[in-house]
Amino acid sequence: METQTETKLYIMKHLLLSITLFLVLFFSSCSSSNDDTQTPSQNSTSLEGIWKLQNIQSGSKLTFEGQNWKLESGTVTITGTFTLSGNTMNAVAVSRSGANNAGLEPNTFTGNIAIAGNKVTFTDFSGNWYAVFSTWYQKQ
Repeated sequence: METQTETKLYIMKHLLLSITLFLVLFFSSCSSSNDDTQTPSQNSTSLEGIWKLQNIQSGSKLTFEGQNWKLESGTVTITGTFTLSGNTMNAVAVSRSGANNAGLEPNTFTGNIAIAGNKVTFTDFSGNWYAVFSTWYQKQ
């Protein structure tokens, strides 16, 4: 037979275990909620889609998909990755092809973006990336 002390210890142990489990689940769900609010910005951004240089159909094209970007201009194709922090874009060129593709440097660059409706304006890009990112593009 159990004594009253053993019964109380049993109840206290299960109560403590239940409280611990509750706290673990609570903090785990809080952490999950923070991850959920960050996931869209990591997987999809306001830049998502295809953008044409000043809406000229035969002009340069920028494509943003998730955290990847691609520039197509004439014979040049450059792909890379990017992150957004507020209005600042931090980008890295990962692969290049086409005539004179090495003219845009360095491989790591930053600049500012402003999106208004279906237009994005790029300004203050570092290196000589300003040659590409110094104007507006319209979303297709």
